[in-house]
Amino acid sequence: MKTSRLESLTQFLTQVVPENRAQWLEKGWLVFLYLLGIFLWGYFLNWGRGPLNYHDWADINVPRLVFLKDAVSRGVLPLHISDIAPLAYVTDRFMVVPDAVLSPQIWLLKFMEVGTFVIVNTWLLYSLGFWGLARLKKRFQLSLFVFSILFLLYNFNGHLLAHVSVGHITWWSSFLFSWFAVFVFDLIENKTGWVWVAKLSILLFILFLQGGYHQFIWCTLFLGLLIIVVPQRTIDIIKAIGFSFGLSMVRILPPILHLGEFDNKFIGGYPLFSSLWNALVKIEIPNDITINAGLTKPIGLWEYTLYVGLLAGLFLVVFGIIRPLSSSSANSAYRALLIPSLILMIMSLGKIYQYIRLALPIPLFTGERIASRFIGLSFVFILVLAVVELQHWLNTRQLPGTTRLFLMLSTIFPVHDMWMNYRLWRVADAAQKFEAKAFNPSKWFAANRYNDMEYIQILWLGLGISLVSLALLLYFVYREKKTSFKEPESLK
Repeated sequence: MKTSRLESLTQFLTQVVPENRAQWLEKGWLVFLYLLGIFLWGYFLNWGRGPLNYHDWADINVPRLVFLKDAVSRGVLPLHISDIAPLAYVTDRFMVVPDAVLSPQIWLLKFMEVGTFVIVNTWLLYSLGFWGLARLKKRFQLSLFVFSILFLLYNFNGHLLAHVSVGHITWWSSFLFSWFAVFVFDLIENKTGWVWVAKLSILLFILFLQGGYHQFIWCTLFLGLLIIVVPQRTIDIIKAIGFSFGLSMVRILPPILHLGEFDNKFIGGYPLFSSLWNALVKIEIPNDITINAGLTKPIGLWEYTLYVGLLAGLFLVVFGIIRPLSSSSANSAYRALLIPSLILMIMSLGKIYQYIRLALPIPLFTGERIASRFIGLSFVFILVLAVVELQHWLNTRQLPGTTRLFLMLSTIFPVHDMWMNYRLWRVADAAQKFEAKAFNPSKWFAANRYNDMEYIQILWLGLGISLVSLALLLYFVYREKKTSFKEPESLK
């Protein structure tokens, strides 16, 4: 008996790897999803029109971008800022702030306004992140249905939306977590070597340049925790961490000049374990502050939300945690990634990370004051594990076409819920919940003091270490490549 059209269509969307004659449909859907993301992020940022006169947009990041625009427009280095308010009133030395944006893209500010730059750079990093997601799709042979779930939850979860909404533009670095996941899976599958070390350390350096100081720290901690999971790859992990720091010295060394002067007092994390579940399924209102009955210091709920909705939350728990731990897991080797993911999740609770900071007062790590942020990287790995498990579950069950259709239609509910959350945190809508602040762009411009030799010398030192690290890394990669292509003695 011939398979019904419904059966064929639903299998194609959820299970069967497309045949050559159907490749155009798969590629067409991927292009549609990519363009959908471009539109949604454009709409979320109101196409660069703001308003950007509230919260950290007005206090920190727009003033910093205005300063950078002045520097690149005049062709001078962004060394000293005229008004120190965006640097927490500590110093006018711009490059001592670890989460300042200093990526090559700032050159675009010479040709566009700040609002336009924000949306263009978001699109750029979103595009790189989508490329990484496509690599994961190919690696795990994800169907169009399963990849669509990965796409939506990865790009439009509440954690990412809320942080960008309140002006934490450096969270655009989180788009690159897809590539971090690609390289971590390479590690788990023993696909390492100097090329792997180079790829990962350069990725983390790129994260840092985007202003992703926090994301750099999370990834470094995750790599360190991977030693527990794959102790046989300890040397590779240490190399990757070491060269990540070496390449990033141009950004790591300058903050030493004002060590202890910036406010890095610990604030807190999720007050209760149940707060993690609430973060997934409960919509938070922009500008709401929680006092947690004294369990933590007052924290804006943009630091807590991870909203994806009830069904999506259940999906992450069942397929991202429970099933990977079960004997029927698709890839038992991957379940080990739950260990660093869950440890980061534990560190996001209450004051646990505060005790770690006290025990190990390493300056680079003590800069993370709000522990709930660790959940951002845990979320990504649990999500990837969840879609891999879902694909395995779909591949190993003979589900009727109607059942598969029902599963696909059921995604309408989390999509609806996520759309409601998206609209709530959209910049133009969220701005109405915050106090508008007076904003005068003329206050911020490059006021370089070239006699500030202490600052300039440490910048040169950091740059020198970064360049030496890059040269060494390229040498080791070249030597590895040369060795791999060398003809075996037995064949001569």
